[in-house]
Amino acid sequence: MRQVSLAVILLLGLSVYAFDDEVFAPLSSPTQLTFNTRSDRQPVISSDGSRIAFSSDLNGDFDIFMMNSDGTNLLPLTPSNSNDTSPSISANGGKVAFQSASGNDADIFTINSDGTGLLRLTGSRPLWGNFDDTDPAISGDGLWVAFVSNDDPLGLNPEGDDEIFLIRTDRTGLSQLTVNSRDDATPSISADGGKAAFQTNLGTWEIFTVNSDRTGLTQISNNEGATTQSFTVSISADGSSVAYDSAALAPASSREMMRVGPEQLSSQVYVASSSGVGQPRQVSATGGDNFTPSISRDGSRVTYVSTEGGDTEVYVVDSNGTGQPVAVTLNTTFDEHPSIDFDGGTVAFASNLDGDYEIFAAFSAVIHDVAVTQVAVPRRVGYNAISSNPLQVNVTVTNQGNVDETVTVEVSFLAGPVLSTQTSPLPTASSRVLTFGVSPEFLALGTYTLVARAIPVVGESDTADNTFVDGTIEVRIPGDVDGDRDVDIIDAATMALAFGRTCGVVGYIAASDFDNDCDVDIIDAAILASRFGTVG
Repeated sequence: MRQVSLAVILLLGLSVYAFDDEVFAPLSSPTQLTFNTRSDRQPVISSDGSRIAFSSDLNGDFDIFMMNSDGTNLLPLTPSNSNDTSPSISANGGKVAFQSASGNDADIFTINSDGTGLLRLTGSRPLWGNFDDTDPAISGDGLWVAFVSNDDPLGLNPEGDDEIFLIRTDRTGLSQLTVNSRDDATPSISADGGKAAFQTNLGTWEIFTVNSDRTGLTQISNNEGATTQSFTVSISADGSSVAYDSAALAPASSREMMRVGPEQLSSQVYVASSSGVGQPRQVSATGGDNFTPSISRDGSRVTYVSTEGGDTEVYVVDSNGTGQPVAVTLNTTFDEHPSIDFDGGTVAFASNLDGDYEIFAAFSAVIHDVAVTQVAVPRRVGYNAISSNPLQVNVTVTNQGNVDETVTVEVSFLAGPVLSTQTSPLPTASSRVLTFGVSPEFLALGTYTLVARAIPVVGESDTADNTFVDGTIEVRIPGDVDGDRDVDIIDAATMALAFGRTCGVVGYIAASDFDNDCDVDIIDAAILASRFGTVG
């Protein structure tokens, strides 16, 4: 992987964050992925985090490029004969939708990630005139594209305003999702193409959702008066959640990136249910302007741009609104257009750190780390040569990493063979007590030291705390209550005092319960009587 210089790393900064009871993987210092003197903009990362598509004027006009998310295998996808912008990428990175402007209008195209299969979805049939088809959003499965058009291919848009359309990537199934006399913009589409989110100009810009069959039209934002607007919207893979920015008029100042006139907009980022149930929750901090959100496809995180520090920085925040936003970038330049993968583990964005815009990414620093943190033996005395319940050994194993694991723990005696093994799921930041049974029946007399070991999980480097040596088990002659290696009248008298007692009852003596059944009874008396006088 090509790494950004140390100076760039220090300038961009390091982000580590955790929210409430769930520990999220920290993001590394951003890595610069493109290196040229041109302008690389509008990065979008695939849901699986494997690929990034972006628009660049490297070849003189803007074209769509594709690369792996580590910056390798850079590939130009589109020819240099038009301005190709606004890429949208499928979940596995296999297909990209984009808009291409050549001549008097813009049209929607798709292309495969290897540069094959270029297909024009709009403008190539008599139905389409010289109109603008823009802002494509491809579904995660790569089968559908939502877009904006002021054309009237189906006879449902005689006013010629901007409407939201849906089309299959094989050019079939064209439908018009919005039918109104207002302008609609910036669609975002669920993974299966079943639901779209978009903005509509009702005098103020508002956020709506609609099903792909035009049912279920729902207004999400409700801005009061002409001083509040809602712009960019992003929908989760299952279509259940949307993130959007909502802005109020503020004093004029100069700043890039927001689509505003002489006045800037002071905005916040919100997350809401796409069904309109419940109140939208603000997830951005109140300082500065916060805009252009991208919600992770699983709906757990939101990335956005903020001017809280005076310039534009990229932030990430828990979408449930309980955690504090954390800066992915910390610099004095403009960072823009963040895009986030399925679980929030990678954020791609553009930055003009070196004077022109380049593509950067901050990656999840996945940590695999399990540890044995305790070995507890409630009863440490057992007896050989008789059948008894096993002695209990409780091993506490902890996931000290930031990803869910499945851990295997084995128990043995020091320098001895493995006695027992258990495998258990171990979620992030959790501990689990695994109970093992050790039978003393076939063990020689003596004291044994216990060892519990968590077998290292794949990718684990810190294994020093995987092994825990603690706790002993003493194996005695059956009937030897006082542990002096003979069974005599003292043992008989001691057991007589405990006779009839059970666990938890005053007077119960565990060393007199030879068969470990939590009851000093006639069976234990018989065992002592049969071994009376034995010396070991």
